[in-house]
This record gives sequence, structure tokens and C-alpha cells, in this order.
Amino acid sequence: MKEVSRVGWFQNFLKTLKGQDEPPSSVTEEDIQELIDIGEKEGLLNEDEHDMITGVFEFKKTMVKEVMVPRTEIVAMPKDTPLSDWIMLVVKEGHSRVPVFEETLDNIVGIVHVKDLFRFWGKPESEFSLDTILHSPHFIPETRRLEELLKDFKIWRVHIAVVVDEYGGTAGIVTIEDLIEEIFGEIEDEFDEVEQDPFQPQEDGTVLVDAGVEIDAFQEYFGLPEEKGKYETLSGLIFELTGKVPLPKEKFTYKNLTLVIEEADPKQIHTVRVIPSQPREVPKQPEG
Repeated sequence: MKEVSRVGWFQNFLKTLKGQDEPPSSVTEEDIQELIDIGEKEGLLNEDEHDMITGVFEFKKTMVKEVMVPRTEIVAMPKDTPLSDWIMLVVKEGHSRVPVFEETLDNIVGIVHVKDLFRFWGKPESEFSLDTILHSPHFIPETRRLEELLKDFKIWRVHIAVVVDEYGGTAGIVTIEDLIEEIFGEIEDEFDEVEQDPFQPQEDGTVLVDAGVEIDAFQEYFGLPEEKGKYETLSGLIFELTGKVPLPKEKFTYKNLTLVIEEADPKQIHTVRVIPSQPREVPKQPEG
């Protein structure tokens, strides 16, 4: 597009977003993204508006597995859980919907809406019947697009779905909040913990990194060329490099970095100490 036509076209584009006009024809998605970037630089869009509009375009391309809560982080309850334990869960976690399983997470049999538990509040355990408040679960594949899932949620009139892998096992869960956050950014409520930056520079020039950080963010932080593999996180990269769950203090090299396993258990890696070839300087805090 010619420079002279950009501002006028962009103004029309903003009208389109507000529903005041019809979308312009013969314009590619790349043109729109370029104008969104220009709009932010020229002050026509603030950062939040830029991110939100960009999020709308990414929404159509993103798959469920990229935004879901992974299996290892699912808060779920066995079907035979007594009412007292349910009450403790509500107080501790603050979730509004909780999956229920029999024997294993691969056999999720329903979803409990926490508000339905309140009808049993103060009543004896003998009157508690989970079956009377258990909602049927909805299952979706990891590869479903968010745009399609949003339509599913509308049709099903639900806010949560169970994500299954190619073998039918539970890969994670996804909620309407996860979808909204893809467009509007992180949504925090009174139950959300304040998230710690996954990169924690140390005074000795090393960096402690959360092993669950997305590999794109890891590569960008350390100035590495973007490489796509079968993995999506730093943990996944390490598994591919080593073929196992490494033990704490194990050390190996990736590109120009030395990776040292800082915290891990037999099933997963938690924290990695990264030693760059040229240590990053940590800004000194002002005294007083």
C-alpha cells in the first residue's frame, strides 16, 4: 500500500472495527497488521488497543493446545470426594468449575459448578449427592482452533471443555476465560496469584528460568534465532535434548548457553539456571 493512502485507509479501518462501515476490499491480513503497527507508532492506537486488535487476528490461527491449562496443572476431584473436602477446595482454590474423574484424569466423568455445592452447605454429609449437580463434560481435540471452540461454547452453553490428545487421554482443560485472555490479555481476579517473571537475573550473571516458559519467549530473551520443534516450552526442549527428565545439577549446552537443572522431581523440571557465554549484568538497586 502507498504511504499517502495509509492514514485514510486506517481511519476507515477503525470505523470498520467500531461497526460504522463495511470492511474495505482487496486488503490482505498482512496489510491490516502493518497498519495496526503504524497506528500504534503514530499514536492512533495505544498499546492495549494494538494488542487487542492483533489478538483478534491471532485468535483465528491459535490452537487449543497453545492456551489450555496442561494436565499437570488441572485442579480436579475424584467422584467419591466427601462434601467436607469439596468445601476445603472451594476455599483454597477459588475455581468456579471443577472437573470430576473416576480413578484417573483420563476418565473425566463430569464438571461441578461450585455454586451448586452451596445448596449442601451446613447439611450433613449423608445428604450430599454429587450426581445431582454433576454436568456432562464436553471433549475437544488439542488441534481445535479457538475461533471454532468459541462457537462450540455458544452452542453447548458451557464455559469449560476437556482437551484430549490423539490417544484419547486428558491433555488439559480450556475455559472461556482462556479464550478471552487471548484477545484482551491476562485477566486477574481476587483468587489469581501474582505471577512471577519467568526470568530471574542473578547477581552472578546467571538467570533462573521457569522451565514452563514458552520456548519463543526463552529464545527472544537470550537473543537466540527462533527455532520450531515438537516442544513448546523450555522443559520440552530439554526433554528433546536429553531424552529424559534430568536430575538436579545436571549440566549441558544449548547454543551459546549452559543449562543447569536447578529444581526437578522424577516427573518434571521446575527451574533451570542459564549461564550465558556473556553474563547479563543485573542493574544495582539504588541505596536508601
